[in-house]
Amino acid sequence: MRQIREPGIVARLSSARITSALIIALCSSLLGIGFSATQWGQQLQERYELDWLFSIRGVRPPPDESIIIAIDKYTSDALNLPFDTRKWPRTLHAALVQGLHRAGARTVVYDLHFIQPRQAEDEEFAAAMRRAGNVLIPEFLDPCVPSEEKCQSNLPADYRSTNDVTLYQLIQPTPVLAAAAAAAGPFTLSDSNRRVSHFHTINSYAGDRVSLPMLALIQFALEQDVLSAQIQTLVSSIEQSPADATDSAPTAGSSRKPMRKIVNLLQDSPGLFHSALARVVGGNRSQSKNPDDESLASILLSAITPPVLRFINFTGPAKSIRTIRFSDALGMLSADAEVSPEVKEIFAGKAVFVGLSSDVQRDQRDNYDYFDTVFSDFKTGGKLSGIEILATSFSNLLHRETLRPVSGGVLAALIVAWGLLIAFLARLLTPLKAAAVLLLLCIGYLALAVAQFESRNLWLPILAPLIIQATFTLFTAVLVHHREAKQEFQRIHNVFNQYLPEIAINRLVHEGVDRARSSRTLFGVCLFTDAEGYTSIAEALPSSELQIIEEEYKSVIKKAIEDHAGIISDSHGDSVLAFWASRSDEPANRRAALEAAITIDSAVEYWNATNTFGVSLPTRIGLHCGELTLTRIGKEIAYESRLVGDIVNTASRLEALNKHLGSRKLASAEMIAGVEQIVSQYVGRFVFKGKTNAVDVHRILGYRKNDLQKWARYIDCFSAAVRSFQAQKWQEAVELFGAASAVRPGDPVARWYLQQIDSIQKSTDLAFDGTIKLTSKRPDE
Repeated sequence: MRQIREPGIVARLSSARITSALIIALCSSLLGIGFSATQWGQQLQERYELDWLFSIRGVRPPPDESIIIAIDKYTSDALNLPFDTRKWPRTLHAALVQGLHRAGARTVVYDLHFIQPRQAEDEEFAAAMRRAGNVLIPEFLDPCVPSEEKCQSNLPADYRSTNDVTLYQLIQPTPVLAAAAAAAGPFTLSDSNRRVSHFHTINSYAGDRVSLPMLALIQFALEQDVLSAQIQTLVSSIEQSPADATDSAPTAGSSRKPMRKIVNLLQDSPGLFHSALARVVGGNRSQSKNPDDESLASILLSAITPPVLRFINFTGPAKSIRTIRFSDALGMLSADAEVSPEVKEIFAGKAVFVGLSSDVQRDQRDNYDYFDTVFSDFKTGGKLSGIEILATSFSNLLHRETLRPVSGGVLAALIVAWGLLIAFLARLLTPLKAAAVLLLLCIGYLALAVAQFESRNLWLPILAPLIIQATFTLFTAVLVHHREAKQEFQRIHNVFNQYLPEIAINRLVHEGVDRARSSRTLFGVCLFTDAEGYTSIAEALPSSELQIIEEEYKSVIKKAIEDHAGIISDSHGDSVLAFWASRSDEPANRRAALEAAITIDSAVEYWNATNTFGVSLPTRIGLHCGELTLTRIGKEIAYESRLVGDIVNTASRLEALNKHLGSRKLASAEMIAGVEQIVSQYVGRFVFKGKTNAVDVHRILGYRKNDLQKWARYIDCFSAAVRSFQAQKWQEAVELFGAASAVRPGDPVARWYLQQIDSIQKSTDLAFDGTIKLTSKRPDE
């Protein structure tokens, strides 16, 4: 026998699945790209992705080339000065710059604002900066809205005022200090929630001015004499002044650097300067014995290359960079003493950053220059100061270690490729396998993201592919799988429903073939129908026509049963057996069966009046409930399900009792217990032929809300008559049954009871106890 194998992935790759996979991939890609493009999505990525990646990577060794001279509350107390540095004498900064120059500091960068002029102090500080030739000071960006008075003087005359736009005023240091410094530039770390993750190389808020981290890198690079000479040459060539370039070319060790010209070129002609510097880098590589050697020229070229907004690659929490207090640095670099070799070793060749920096929570809370970063520790007050972020930004540029987020077309391509991959896997595999494979893929992607972040400073997106796309794809694929499985089950169900009852199919689905083959005991409600006059019609018609009549007649009955959630168990000839099953007695099932009986009676009556065959098949119905067993009858492969239990036989006997009484719908007392929506008439206590247990029988008359009023008087008379009958008060029973007949003339049940009274009175059997014992199943037997 050939083994039947499950279809493989290629076989399952149907056009419908390909189409659905493409649609899912398209939707997930649009979601991922949209999430990454929105400001809200970008903020979430910066907040959570970077936090997670930095926490996995951990702390890195701080840069060796940077030192921070920190101003904190301890320093102000030690110098007997207020903590507000705007009130400090600038002679202190002059002394610090002189000491750093003697110690061989390569670059000095201030993050303190010198806005208010102080003539004598400024002159001394400016002289120290001119002698050093490598001091950078900040420009201040003051945010305002156009409606504020301080903004009015800087606005064009035709500017239309609006309050929903924030403008920035560039406030320069005092003219004396600005002229003495090597350069001045802004360093803006403004953010709505003071969460810092990036910095500018060229600050668009300040009119595309070169920022302090970039200025620090340029100044640091220009301290290399060879590079300084090369850049002076290229600057002169850009200015088209070859003679000046020759005259101004510095000798080795010259302290005059072309800083101002470079800054002006970067701000006025960035493309031209970039091209010229690229030629310098190319020339250096061609002359180098090792082409892979990195030079300061190539580092500078990388720094001025877009993007101008760079993500900071933090090395660790606050105080990671070597930090010396301002007061201690003044003592080490005192003008009255020769700088010791130990001190020179600390500062020589280093980039020194001067600004506010404290690890005390109080100082951070009371000062604006502290920011939340990925390494913030709110328990210990470990926010990073602006000067630490400035030093880190400089080191990122120097080592080309700024974070490189995937953006633009590469980001879109990555998201689309990921969306296609997971969508096709989710559609080709079962939901459980798809979930397992997607989990493994996500773990692998996370490992790749961490590895790229650690080794290449490459920031791969995480939230968009793993949370947005993967969750959407898996959820959508499961829904599609569920819909397909439901459709497939319905197709199979429709086929099997022609051969098995509904409950058997459900058992096959939920329990499997082996358990479905076994018997099960349930609480069931049985409804049995039989057509009056069917035998005589069958004798008079050919079988082909009889089959058509039978099918149409039974379709009326089956529809009524199915509309009330009943299950057809058997259907032979003119008879139909249906049931409602549950684990325990549920009044809802009994009510549904009783309502089905009323519906069958009215539907068949309408069919009898309107069918095109000219036949009438009044239907008798019997209903009973109790324990039943659904069992298998037949061989191992081909088998049928059958109902086994006394309730089936009792329902059949109740149907047959209709023929005795002339009624249409009879049910046991157990059937109507607690079902208040149905109007019924108690017709007596009966023992069927071959049985010993009596059954209290009720006649189903209709719905309480519609039929109670028209039957109420009759029910009262008839119930009293039955009680008199069971008490053997014959004369009283005759009168009451007569009264019931007067209320409902021609009622067959009352007439049948009058006949029974007459027979009992003529009988010599004195053992009558009110229970009617039937001697035949049908009156014609």
